[in-house]
Parts: sequence; C-alpha cells; structure tokens
Amino acid sequence: MNLTQGIKNNWLKALKSGEYTQFEGRLEESANSKSCCCLGVLAIIHPDLSINHENNMGCIIRGIDKGYSAFFDILGDERLTKLYRENDNSYNLGVRDYSTVIPLIEALPTID
Repeated sequence: MNLTQGIKNNWLKALKSGEYTQFEGRLEESANSKSCCCLGVLAIIHPDLSINHENNMGCIIRGIDKGYSAFFDILGDERLTKLYRENDNSYNLGVRDYSTVIPLIEALPTID
C-alpha cells in the first residue's frame, strides 16, 4: 500500500477540519474517540486501516491484519517516527490542533 495524493488530501482535510483533537502516546485516547494522534486520524479515515484491536498497553491499534505495520508500509519508518515524535512533542507543549504536523504531512511524497 502506498501514500497516494487522495489519501494525503483526505488526511489533511480531516486534520484541518476541527473534528479531531490532537492527542499523544497512542493512536486514540479511547475507542471511537475524537482525541487522536495524527496517525490515529489517518487510521480512522482510511478504509484499509479499519480493523481495531487493543494491545497489552491499552493502546488502540488500527490496521489490516498487519496491525500497526500498515503505517510503516505507507509512510516508511523514518517518516513515521518523525510524525509521531512531532505530534507528541507539540502535544506536550500544549498544541491541540495538529498545526506542527500538517506541514510535515504536506511535504510527504505520494505515489499515484
């Protein structure tokens, strides 16, 4: 699976919509929550990342049968790490609107 322009556009639209509140440390604060890591928003809106399970740390994991590794497939390890670190760091500084991760996502290359 690749990051297409359509997936990226939908992800950015969702992050900018105000429907979700930035959260850190896990994809969602709780099941069906609107408080999410930027990656949690991607998991919610992308139809191929729609199966949920909770890991042994209480984190909601969304993914196909591969679980969290679906994000590695789409973004790659380096980009994934940069996104979740920026999301969590900005959250810890009081940011709740994804404003620091949106430019990183906008700069992601797509494959169409």
